[in-house]
Amino acid sequence: MPVVDQTIPNTHPTSKPRPQPTVQSRAAKLEAELAALRQLEGVISSIRSLKRRFPELFDEFGKQLQSAIEDEPTEQALEAATSDDAPTESVTGIEKLEAMFRANNNEPMTVKQMAKAIGLRDMTIKSILYERHRAKFMTVERRGKKNEAYFCLAEF
Repeated sequence: MPVVDQTIPNTHPTSKPRPQPTVQSRAAKLEAELAALRQLEGVISSIRSLKRRFPELFDEFGKQLQSAIEDEPTEQALEAATSDDAPTESVTGIEKLEAMFRANNNEPMTVKQMAKAIGLRDMTIKSILYERHRAKFMTVERRGKKNEAYFCLAEF
């Protein structure tokens, strides 16, 4: 079988050949983009919910919010966003879960699926499901690998 060269032609004589992206790397990129879109959906849902509850804050700080969206982040903002001191569990975890279930027509999901979809840790999801907001969720009869429980919103 002949060997196929999978490099992109060089446009500069000193540049090194670059391998073409693999299916796995493209799939990983798409999964990361999907996770980011789901996080954005949760953020948008949280903002809308907060705006309904506290409209006066949005009147006062609306320009700053718009600036945060439109302007490039400063070094300080980037450091704060990736800091180890930043809380890993947010107040909006329940709102992210509710938005995700509503967007997916309340399709039952496992803890791992929920964590991946909204970008939170498994333990955070379990805390929401089993402790903090137990009444908002219910388990369904369906079971997954290793007998994993599936959850959905109790009131949809």
